[in-house]
Amino acid sequence: MARLFGVEGQIVVPVGLRSNFRAISFMFFMTVPLVIWTLAAFTQRADAFRIVFGCAFLTGFARLTGYLMDGSPGTLPTILMILEFALMPALLLWHASYQSSWVCTYRTKV
Repeated sequence: MARLFGVEGQIVVPVGLRSNFRAISFMFFMTVPLVIWTLAAFTQRADAFRIVFGCAFLTGFARLTGYLMDGSPGTLPTILMILEFALMPALLLWHASYQSSWVCTYRTKV
């Protein structure tokens, strides 16, 4: 991860912080299958889709707090923060409009 974010290769970090970083990284890794699962049955798993992307939006606030408290973390984290604040709400709005149009179409057919 240090190389990905352009930080020196030899960083001294307390064991507890490294452990928490690994756990948080795994949580992000674990989210990918959940997103794929929600997209497989888009209309039936709408709530799961909204929870995952809503949490991704809220992650932007954690990055923003770090940005305001510690300064700029670099290019890649800043791009990710922008995506969390711009793309995630857009996807949630799109999903809400798609879901409502699907429900209207389904009700008129029934």
